[in-house]
Amino acid sequence: MLPTTSPGPYSLHLYTDNPSIILKASQTGTDGEASFVYNWLSACGNAPVLPPSFTIVDVTGVSCTSLSATSRRLSFTPVYSGATGAPISFSVVNEMLPTTSPGPYILDLYTDNPVINLRAVQSGSSASHAYNWLAACQNPVAPLTITNVTGVSCTSLSATSRRVSFTPTYSGGTGAPISFSVVIEMLPTTSPGPYTLTLYTDNPVINLRAMQSGTTASYAYNWLAACQNPAAPLTITGVTGASCTALSATLRRVSFSPVYGGGTGVPISFSVVNEMLPTTSPGPYTLQLYTDNPVINLRAVQSGSSASHAYNWLANCSASLRIGVKEIGESLRVTVLSNPTLADEVSVEISGAVGGLTLSVFDSRGHRMSEKSLTQPVGTVRTTIGLGQSTGVYLLRVLTTTQSQVVKVVRE
Repeated sequence: MLPTTSPGPYSLHLYTDNPSIILKASQTGTDGEASFVYNWLSACGNAPVLPPSFTIVDVTGVSCTSLSATSRRLSFTPVYSGATGAPISFSVVNEMLPTTSPGPYILDLYTDNPVINLRAVQSGSSASHAYNWLAACQNPVAPLTITNVTGVSCTSLSATSRRVSFTPTYSGGTGAPISFSVVIEMLPTTSPGPYTLTLYTDNPVINLRAMQSGTTASYAYNWLAACQNPAAPLTITGVTGASCTALSATLRRVSFSPVYGGGTGVPISFSVVNEMLPTTSPGPYTLQLYTDNPVINLRAVQSGSSASHAYNWLANCSASLRIGVKEIGESLRVTVLSNPTLADEVSVEISGAVGGLTLSVFDSRGHRMSEKSLTQPVGTVRTTIGLGQSTGVYLLRVLTTTQSQVVKVVRE
């Protein structure tokens, strides 16, 4: 340290192989100078231990994909020593700008540049590491490619449109999830397929695209060439096996099976609007319908295609009517305990039933509002059943295997 008139304290950086220093002082108006040999290392015996220096000691999580004979896509994460927990700014000289993202980092590198210089900065301390990435990349995986399309099915929607279903096949890749899309036609998805699109014949080639770990694969697929004999669209052409049983003067039990045209052969989901929920059971289907609702809407869905059919069951029922159970059995008695009612449910007293009971409530259009079943009652039984949310007239139907009774309920 050069002479100074500053009163101190003084700060020096010293090495332990030089444990003693000579202190000198002089004063104007006096002769000579004073000196003192100071063993600073003895006085420094309890000094705090400095933390280890910040360094890059290794690289982990290395994966390598071949992009060409001379290029690779490298993924890796640096390993640090002496880090303090503060953010680290990482970069690769000439290859990647500084970032505080924790990695892993992905670089596209050429084999004629086998060593890259990693650099990290934390709280003003910097660390460097020369990393021979090519030595760790001797067996790179093949890049992801789309090699073909399988499972193709094709349904004609019109003279110029088709519904096409397919699944792409891949080769190479890292095993990570694949994001698949069709340019303009379908947004990216990690679903494995099959994928279903509605396409037009004036656009016979679509561009398939797949992404995995930063690698992109493309495939031009001529779907129209694979779709020369499209299946006809699904239709409901009529019904078969229809039968009809009278349950009362206005109520019928109707059984039938729909007849389909076209379609792809995959399972069909069938329903009756407002009368029966969708089912893949093949039928026949049985419904209890009122004569003031003579036409029901049949609906079928297959592979995204839907078909509808307005079925006049009552016209068919007039020719095939069979006599069913008696409308009112001599011993079955049904009494609504509060009629009219202001509530959204009613209490019912039933006596004279033979066998188990089924209670159903329908609105004035024949739509079922609620239903419940009771095991075989003994004597007189009381129960409650819900009505609809609206005011008006409802029909309460009580059935056993051999008895039937329908009672009007008024909700005010």
